[in-house]
Amino acid sequence: MHFTQSRIGRKVCPTTTESSPKGNTMAHPSSRLPENVPGAFYVTSECIDCDLCRQDAPSIYQRNADISYSVVVRQPETAEEFRQAQAGLEGCPIEAIGMDATALSPALSR
Repeated sequence: MHFTQSRIGRKVCPTTTESSPKGNTMAHPSSRLPENVPGAFYVTSECIDCDLCRQDAPSIYQRNADISYSVVVRQPETAEEFRQAQAGLEGCPIEAIGMDATALSPALSR
């Protein structure tokens, strides 16, 4: 994988220049870390521990020091928490965060 340096919002972190045949990449559920709490949002083993998701949603994403990755420690329960969790997903420079829409709380799946 080839990495370049890019400024994304608040800090410098590596970003990948590789992509899928469709021109985008996506977190794959089979790479979901077991340290994530059950639910819609999850972090995969592709995480580079850049801290961006933790800045966007500190109550949802936290660093697991044992594995040196971010993980989901709590699923969003309000519309604002969902927005923050989604911002963390969208801001991930290597798309190591995924969301299983079928696992969303009915109150948040609008």
